[in-house]
Amino acid sequence: MAKISNTVAYPNVSPSLSDYFVLSDENDSLLTKTAKLSDVKTLFGIDTVVAKVEVQDADLLTLGTTDVTLINAPGAGKVLDIISFDVFMDVGDVAFNFINASVVKLNNVDITTIASTTTNSTTDLIVKQSVTAGVLGQNVPLLLTNIGNATQGNGQLRINILYRVLTANTSF
Repeated sequence: MAKISNTVAYPNVSPSLSDYFVLSDENDSLLTKTAKLSDVKTLFGIDTVVAKVEVQDADLLTLGTTDVTLINAPGAGKVLDIISFDVFMDVGDVAFNFINASVVKLNNVDITTIASTTTNSTTDLIVKQSVTAGVLGQNVPLLLTNIGNATQGNGQLRINILYRVLTANTSF
Protein backbone atom coordinates (compact mmCIF):
# COMPACT_ATOMS: atom_id res chain seq x y z
CA MET A 1 0.00 0.00 0.00
CA ALA A 2 1.33 3.44 -0.96
CA LYS A 3 2.05 6.13 1.61
CA ILE A 4 -0.71 8.69 1.93
CA SER A 5 1.77 11.39 0.88
CA ASN A 6 2.18 9.64 -2.51
CA THR A 7 0.24 12.03 -4.75
CA VAL A 8 0.58 9.70 -7.74
CA ALA A 9 -1.35 6.96 -5.94
CA TYR A 10 -3.54 9.45 -4.10
CA PRO A 11 -3.96 12.61 -6.23
CA ASN A 12 -4.65 15.97 -4.58
CA VAL A 13 -8.19 17.32 -4.87
CA SER A 14 -10.02 20.44 -3.79
CA PRO A 15 -12.32 19.04 -1.12
CA SER A 16 -16.01 19.79 -0.81
CA LEU A 17 -18.21 19.31 2.23
CA SER A 18 -19.79 16.22 0.64
CA ASP A 19 -16.41 14.44 0.30
CA TYR A 20 -15.55 11.51 2.54
CA PHE A 21 -12.46 10.82 4.61
CA VAL A 22 -11.28 7.77 6.55
CA LEU A 23 -11.04 7.65 10.35
CA SER A 24 -10.72 5.22 13.24
CA ASP A 25 -13.87 4.97 15.36
CA GLU A 26 -12.82 5.18 19.03
CA ASN A 27 -16.25 3.97 20.13
CA ASP A 28 -16.08 0.82 17.99
CA SER A 29 -12.71 -0.85 18.67
CA LEU A 30 -10.93 1.64 16.37
CA LEU A 31 -12.56 0.11 13.31
CA THR A 32 -11.88 2.05 10.11
CA LYS A 33 -14.93 4.03 8.98
CA THR A 34 -15.77 7.04 6.81
CA ALA A 35 -17.34 10.41 7.53
CA LYS A 36 -18.12 13.48 5.45
CA LEU A 37 -16.22 16.73 5.83
CA SER A 38 -19.58 18.37 6.59
CA ASP A 39 -19.79 16.12 9.68
CA VAL A 40 -16.47 17.54 10.93
CA LYS A 41 -17.69 21.06 10.25
CA THR A 42 -20.78 20.37 12.36
CA LEU A 43 -18.74 18.68 15.10
CA PHE A 44 -16.67 21.83 15.57
CA GLY A 45 -19.67 24.18 15.34
CA ILE A 46 -18.51 25.85 12.13
CA ASP A 47 -21.65 27.11 10.48
CA THR A 48 -20.37 29.83 8.15
CA VAL A 49 -20.50 29.83 4.37
CA VAL A 50 -18.66 32.00 1.83
CA ALA A 51 -20.56 33.04 -1.28
CA LYS A 52 -18.41 34.26 -4.17
CA VAL A 53 -20.61 36.18 -6.57
CA GLU A 54 -19.64 37.78 -9.88
CA VAL A 55 -22.02 40.47 -11.12
CA GLN A 56 -21.45 40.89 -14.87
CA ASP A 57 -21.46 44.25 -16.64
CA ALA A 58 -24.79 43.50 -18.36
CA ASP A 59 -26.40 43.05 -14.93
CA LEU A 60 -24.72 46.19 -13.58
CA LEU A 61 -26.04 48.25 -16.51
CA THR A 62 -29.65 47.22 -15.69
CA LEU A 63 -29.31 47.33 -11.91
CA GLY A 64 -31.74 50.24 -11.64
CA THR A 65 -34.55 48.18 -13.14
CA THR A 66 -33.57 44.59 -12.27
CA ASP A 67 -32.21 43.56 -8.86
CA VAL A 68 -29.43 40.97 -8.74
CA THR A 69 -29.87 38.08 -6.33
CA LEU A 70 -26.60 37.61 -4.44
CA ILE A 71 -27.82 34.78 -2.17
CA ASN A 72 -31.07 32.90 -2.71
CA ALA A 73 -33.75 32.77 -0.02
CA PRO A 74 -32.69 30.07 2.48
CA GLY A 75 -36.08 28.39 2.94
CA ALA A 76 -39.04 28.49 5.28
CA GLY A 77 -38.17 29.39 8.87
CA LYS A 78 -34.58 30.33 7.97
CA VAL A 79 -32.76 33.68 7.84
CA LEU A 80 -29.48 34.89 6.31
CA ASP A 81 -27.06 36.37 8.85
CA ILE A 82 -24.52 38.43 6.90
CA ILE A 83 -21.20 38.57 8.77
CA SER A 84 -18.88 40.32 6.31
CA PHE A 85 -19.09 41.73 2.81
CA ASP A 86 -16.13 42.54 0.53
CA VAL A 87 -16.19 43.82 -3.05
CA PHE A 88 -13.64 43.87 -5.83
CA MET A 89 -14.50 46.23 -8.69
CA ASP A 90 -12.74 44.61 -11.64
CA VAL A 91 -12.74 47.56 -14.03
CA GLY A 92 -13.08 47.08 -17.77
CA ASP A 93 -12.15 49.51 -20.57
CA VAL A 94 -14.95 51.98 -19.81
CA ALA A 95 -15.86 53.10 -16.27
CA PHE A 96 -19.49 52.89 -15.16
CA ASN A 97 -21.37 56.13 -14.56
CA PHE A 98 -23.75 55.33 -11.71
CA ILE A 99 -25.26 58.45 -10.18
CA ASN A 100 -26.39 56.65 -7.04
CA ALA A 101 -24.79 54.14 -4.70
CA SER A 102 -25.77 50.48 -5.04
CA VAL A 103 -27.50 49.03 -2.00
CA VAL A 104 -27.47 45.47 -0.70
CA LYS A 105 -30.83 44.65 0.87
CA LEU A 106 -32.21 41.87 3.01
CA ASN A 107 -35.93 42.07 3.77
CA ASN A 108 -35.89 45.73 2.61
CA VAL A 109 -33.21 46.50 5.20
CA ASP A 110 -30.05 48.11 3.82
CA ILE A 111 -27.26 45.68 4.81
CA THR A 112 -24.47 47.67 3.14
CA THR A 113 -24.06 50.43 0.57
CA ILE A 114 -21.53 50.24 -2.26
CA ALA A 115 -20.53 53.80 -3.07
CA SER A 116 -20.78 54.94 -6.68
CA THR A 117 -17.10 55.90 -6.40
CA THR A 118 -16.42 52.17 -6.05
CA THR A 119 -18.58 51.02 -8.98
CA ASN A 120 -17.46 54.00 -11.10
CA SER A 121 -13.77 53.52 -10.36
CA THR A 122 -11.31 53.76 -13.25
CA THR A 123 -8.86 51.40 -11.50
CA ASP A 124 -9.40 48.01 -9.88
CA LEU A 125 -10.53 48.52 -6.32
CA ILE A 126 -11.09 46.25 -3.29
CA VAL A 127 -13.34 47.52 -0.49
CA LYS A 128 -14.32 45.96 2.83
CA GLN A 129 -17.90 47.04 3.35
CA SER A 130 -19.46 47.60 6.76
CA VAL A 131 -22.51 45.47 7.52
CA THR A 132 -25.37 47.14 9.38
CA ALA A 133 -27.77 45.63 11.89
CA GLY A 134 -31.45 45.17 11.16
CA VAL A 135 -34.39 42.80 11.25
CA LEU A 136 -33.54 39.52 9.52
CA GLY A 137 -36.58 38.52 7.47
CA GLN A 138 -37.33 34.83 7.16
CA ASN A 139 -36.89 33.17 3.76
CA VAL A 140 -35.81 36.28 1.85
CA PRO A 141 -32.92 36.61 -0.62
CA LEU A 142 -29.97 39.01 -0.39
CA LEU A 143 -30.34 41.51 -3.25
CA LEU A 144 -28.10 44.07 -4.96
CA THR A 145 -30.17 47.11 -5.99
CA ASN A 146 -29.85 50.63 -7.35
CA ILE A 147 -32.46 53.30 -8.05
CA GLY A 148 -30.92 54.20 -11.42
CA ASN A 149 -29.16 52.53 -14.31
CA ALA A 150 -25.66 53.32 -15.48
CA THR A 151 -25.61 54.28 -19.17
CA GLN A 152 -22.06 53.11 -19.80
CA GLY A 153 -19.38 50.87 -18.39
CA ASN A 154 -17.95 47.38 -18.44
CA GLY A 155 -16.21 45.14 -15.98
CA GLN A 156 -17.32 42.93 -13.12
CA LEU A 157 -18.24 43.46 -9.52
CA ARG A 158 -16.87 40.47 -7.60
CA ILE A 159 -18.29 39.99 -4.13
CA ASN A 160 -17.28 37.74 -1.23
CA ILE A 161 -19.98 37.34 1.40
CA LEU A 162 -19.37 35.51 4.68
CA TYR A 163 -22.69 34.44 6.18
CA ARG A 164 -24.57 31.75 8.03
CA VAL A 165 -28.09 30.43 7.80
CA LEU A 166 -30.02 30.53 11.07
CA THR A 167 -33.15 28.52 11.75
CA ALA A 168 -35.85 30.29 13.74
CA ASN A 169 -36.36 28.73 17.18
CA THR A 170 -33.43 26.27 16.98
CA SER A 171 -30.43 28.53 16.25
CA PHE A 172 -31.00 30.70 19.30
